[in-house]
Amino acid sequence: MFKLPTCPHCKTVYHYRETKQALRQKQNTCYHCQKHFTASLFPGIIVIGLLILSLSVGINILMISRMNALNLILPMIITVLFLVLLYFLIPFFISFRKTEDSSDKMKTNKKKH
Repeated sequence: MFKLPTCPHCKTVYHYRETKQALRQKQNTCYHCQKHFTASLFPGIIVIGLLILSLSVGINILMISRMNALNLILPMIITVLFLVLLYFLIPFFISFRKTEDSSDKMKTNKKKH
């Protein structure tokens, strides 16, 4: 099933609106553990988008071929509904990744010595 992304450090779940805001920013800070991470879009969203778009086009072609008159309102409504569905699914395809701060690098250097 679809899952919203979690903080890579403390596994805090981010809600729908917070996920969309995190995608817009390059550097994010967890509101729970105050550590930094980046948000990136999962490449699978392109596959899902192409699948939804091809399904929409297929349904539109089928509907237009079955109609006697040139009534294009219903196929346009279906296309818009598929695009809205894709838009609302985007936060489920976002992943959060850890970033190293200068303080994190210092800690790793101290551990090596």
